[in-house]
Amino acid sequence: MNRTVSPQVRKRFDREARAISSLQHPHICSLYDVGREGETDYLVMELLEGESLAQRLARGPVPISEVLTLGS
Repeated sequence: MNRTVSPQVRKRFDREARAISSLQHPHICSLYDVGREGETDYLVMELLEGESLAQRLARGPVPISEVLTLGS
């Protein structure tokens, strides 16, 4: 995010980052830090191995049993 972003967008980014950092679940990556270096805003997140949701969906529909496992 750069400095040309409106104050409303910046506030929303900060608010959502704080909300995400409060989540703790085995199926949600952890957010460790939010900050700014120069004109670049950044998030420091847990590195997880595996495929993205887009990659998984490209293989076809997710069986309901897998959805229930991931969502619980």
